[in-house]
This record gives sequence, structure tokens and C-alpha cells, in this order.
Amino acid sequence: MTTNNEIVILGLLAEEPKHGYQPEQDMGQRGMHNWPGIRFSSFYYILNKIEKKGWLTSKEISSGERPMRKVNQLTPEGKKSLAEEVYKRLVNPNPRSSDFELVLANPPILSTDDYLFALQTYCDNLKERLQYTQSKRDADSEAGIQDHIEILFDHSAIIYNQN
Repeated sequence: MTTNNEIVILGLLAEEPKHGYQPEQDMGQRGMHNWPGIRFSSFYYILNKIEKKGWLTSKEISSGERPMRKVNQLTPEGKKSLAEEVYKRLVNPNPRSSDFELVLANPPILSTDDYLFALQTYCDNLKERLQYTQSKRDADSEAGIQDHIEILFDHSAIIYNQN
């Protein structure tokens, strides 16, 4: 079974070979840190896990005066696994799970004032994320982004608007 975190990293590496922390930087530039749940501390663990599965190879490369850097590249098996997982999730996506639904499923344990304050904070956070996503998309659009990245920004904006 391929985890969502593995799919995120495989997808970033499918674009082109990248050195160690470059996919993590790409996630930040694309506003992806809010939803995949990959923390910098687990990033290299996931890279090593994917490499052990035979889905990527890495090699040390030196460029000019810079120190050696490890560059990661998907193997044909990695591309095949990624394609299978993307197809599977497009055909039958898992519904999004969220802490919010978990809270709604529990009995009212907070005071009405606490619930109202928490809900207002939740709405404020959604508005803030929406503004951030829209400004990030606008900035990246001016620089010229690929269609699939633009769709990612649109999708995030829709989710934040629905909530």
C-alpha cells in the first residue's frame, strides 16, 4: 500500500530528478504543507522508504565548487507505482477525513460560548488559508506555473470556500 505522503513525494520527483530537500521546498512553494501532513523531520524517512521499495534511485553529484549532493530520480517501477496509485485514487477517491468531523461526531462537551469561539476561530483560519492560497496562486501565475499546479491551487480554494 502506498501512503499519501509517498504519493506526494513520488509526484514531485516525477517532474524531474531533485536533490534531497528540493521536493520539500516545492511543497512549501505550492502551499502543500497544509494538507499532506509531511513534516521536515519525516521527509528523509519517506525518501529512504521509497528508495528501499525500488521506486527511486539516488546518486551523489558535484556541481562546481558546491559540496556533493544526493539527487533522487524515479525508477520505471516508481513511475508505474505512482501512475497506478493516481489512477486508483481518481477512480475511487477516499473521502477526506478531518478533525472537524470527528468533533461534530462527539457529544457537546464544551460550553456554548467555547463552541462558538472555536467555530469562529475555525472560520477565521479558513479565510486566512484561502487568502494565502489565492495570493500564492496569483504570485505563481505571474511567474508561469504548470496547469496541474494551477488546478491544485483552484482545488484548495474551492475546499476553503466550501467550509
